[in-house]
Amino acid sequence: MAQLGGLQERYADVRAAGGEIVAVSADDQAHLRPDLTSAAEHGFTFPVLSDPRRVAVHAWGLLNPEDVLVPAEGGIAYPATYVLDTGGTVRWRYIGTDLTDRPETDAVLTAFHRAAGGK
Repeated sequence: MAQLGGLQERYADVRAAGGEIVAVSADDQAHLRPDLTSAAEHGFTFPVLSDPRRVAVHAWGLLNPEDVLVPAEGGIAYPATYVLDTGGTVRWRYIGTDLTDRPETDAVLTAFHRAAGGK
């Protein structure tokens, strides 16, 4: 959640430059386990989409079958961050190697500004 917190702190800057932040979680936000905190409880004001069936994880090839936190689910997703342009083309991506491997907020925002044409 630290990465999302860093992005939340800069959300107004992203919006002012014409961008949007969207997070996708494999956790079902409506039915979280008691030990998990929802996006709303973290104060995120950008959209956080729930993908408990892992449609996006499979579509983007992000399933890590070697890291079976919940065996029935067949593995967990590699953490991934994408910057897309307004046409939906991926302009930058970061695929982590484990749950803690996330890009720095400044790296994401630099990639965003490059994709946005330096706005």
